[in-house]
Amino acid sequence: MSQLVHTTAIALFCASATAFAEPTQLLESGSFEWPPVSRRKSLEEGADVSKSAMNAEWYTFKDSATGEGGKLVLGLTNEVFRTGRQCMFVQFDKLTRPAAVAQLASDFVSIKPGEKYHVSIWGRIDKKNPVTLDQRVPHLKMRVDWFMADREEQTGNVEYRVQPIPGSRSRPLMFTAAKWTEYFANLKSPEDAAFMRVTWTWETPPQAGETNGVVFFDDAGIEGESGPKEDPFADVPVEPEKPEPPAPEKVTPPPPVKPPQGENLAVPVSTPPPPPLAPRPKVPGKK
Repeated sequence: MSQLVHTTAIALFCASATAFAEPTQLLESGSFEWPPVSRRKSLEEGADVSKSAMNAEWYTFKDSATGEGGKLVLGLTNEVFRTGRQCMFVQFDKLTRPAAVAQLASDFVSIKPGEKYHVSIWGRIDKKNPVTLDQRVPHLKMRVDWFMADREEQTGNVEYRVQPIPGSRSRPLMFTAAKWTEYFANLKSPEDAAFMRVTWTWETPPQAGETNGVVFFDDAGIEGESGPKEDPFADVPVEPEKPEPPAPEKVTPPPPVKPPQGENLAVPVSTPPPPPLAPRPKVPGKK
C-alpha cells in the first residue's frame, strides 16, 4: 500500500512539474546587454542594439533626437537593470513636438501555429527625472504582426495594446520609480502563422504641451513554443563543380625556310612549251 502511495505521489509531482515548466524565451537578447556601456549612452553615441552582431533579433531601434520641439532619445545604461547589467532608456527631453515617435522592433521570430504566446516588456520610472501625470502624457504601444511561412503575406489580426506613461489618472500607476512592472499581452497565433514580429513604440500625443522625464525598460520578451529553427544557408543554391576545360594543344610551327646560299640565287622556273602554231590558211588565186 505504501509503495502504491509513494509511486502515485511521484507521478503527481512529475505531472505538476511538467504543467508549471517555464516556457521558452524566444528573444535571447531582450535584456539589452549588448553593446556594453559604462554610463548612460544614447543611440546617437553608438548604443544601437540593432547594429550589433550579438543582437540579430532586433530589426529596428530608432528615436527622434533631431529636429525642432525637443528630443525623444533611446539608448542603453548601466545605472539600473532588472536582469543582467544594463537596460534601455527612453528620454523625453523638453519634447513639445506632437506625435514624436521612437521604436524598438524585433525581426521575424519563428513560432508554431495555434499556440499561446506571452509578449512583454518591463518598465520603471527614473527617480531623478520622472515622467509625471502633471504634463502631456506619452504612450507605450505594443504591436504584434503574424506572418505566413513566406515572411511576406500577413495572416490573422494585428494585435494592438496602448499604455499611458506612467499610467492613467483614474487607476493606479502602471510604471513607478519604486519597482519594475511588466507590461504584457497573452496572445494566440493564427492557425497558418509561422512567424511573428513585435514592435514597441513610444509616442507623444498630438495635443499641445510638453513632455519630460526618463523611463527605463528591460527584459523585452516573447515566451512560448519555438517554431522550427532555420538553416541560414538552406536557400542558398549549391552550384555543381564545373570541370576544368582541357588545356589547348600546343601546335609546333614549322621551321622557317632558309633561302638558298651562293652567288647564283636565281631559281629556275619550269614553264610549259608554247602551243603549236595553227596552219596558215590558203588564199584562192595565190600559189
